Amino acid sequence: ESINNHLKTLGLSLSPDKCQSVIFTRRRNTTTIPIRLEGIEIALKKEVKFLGMILDSKLSWRQHIDYTVAKCEKKI
Repeated sequence: ESINNHLKTLGLSLSPDKCQSVIFTRRRNTTTIPIRLEGIEIALKKEVKFLGMILDSKLSWRQHIDYTVAKCEKKI
């Protein structure tokens, strides 16, 4: 609820159906607390695509590099 309240004070809103969450860490084992927005649990992912870049939980860039190389190979 605190996320919703903060966003409302800024005149912003989020669509819970379109949101995803990623925990950025190099640790192997992490405990997670479910994130809820308007009563809907936000999906926890290992990687997300944001502004054309693939960000994985370990920030290794491997998935983004592989994706970019595959995209370039298709155009060649």
